[in-house]
Amino acid sequence: MILTIDKSKELTRKEYVDFLQKTKGETISESRISQLVSAGKLKVRDYPELNNLQLIVLDDDEQALAQARFSTSQAIHTYSYKELGLMVGKLVHDLTNENGNAQTLLNEKQTQLDQLVSTLQHTEADRDEAKQTVQKMASYQQHLEAENESLQTTLTQRSETITTLEAELKNLNESLTDTQRKLDIETSFRGEFDSFKSLVMDLIQKQAEGGVATLEAAKSTAGKRVKSAKSKQ
Repeated sequence: MILTIDKSKELTRKEYVDFLQKTKGETISESRISQLVSAGKLKVRDYPELNNLQLIVLDDDEQALAQARFSTSQAIHTYSYKELGLMVGKLVHDLTNENGNAQTLLNEKQTQLDQLVSTLQHTEADRDEAKQTVQKMASYQQHLEAENESLQTTLTQRSETITTLEAELKNLNESLTDTQRKLDIETSFRGEFDSFKSLVMDLIQKQAEGGVATLEAAKSTAGKRVKSAKSKQ
């Protein structure tokens, strides 16, 4: 059976011979075609209008037909598998690239996340350290305030003590001044007394020698000195 590509029309013997000669470089005689027709392996009808059509040959021989079908199917499958392989390869390549890009982006994001976590940890550590520093400073400030208050109390007490001591010192100075004044008077009186005693002793001695007039004069002078000493007190 000799068919066109759309399998709708058959060829004449001459067209079949011309087709083989033109497409495959093979030569077949019309007698061979007759043998094929007689054997029931080729049915030929006259279709002169097919001379200018693109044709395909299909033999009724089962082995040739099977081989032709296998070759055609294998070619189609090979082409399909090749295209499918290329498509799958391209898809895998694209997916690999996308996966690589995604992995790179993921790694970058992970690095950024790690840096952020590290920064956050440092920030928390700095915050804790600053908090501890503030607590220490607050405690130290309380200690200083307590110490300042204690010093202020001590200063007040010492100021009061100084005031008391100054008052006592003033009293002591006044007492010392009074005592010194009394001592000066006593010293002066003692000097006068010693002078008077010396004078009396002189008078007694002179009296013993008989000088009565001199005794009266000595009494008068001694009386004046005693009055003068008493007036100073």
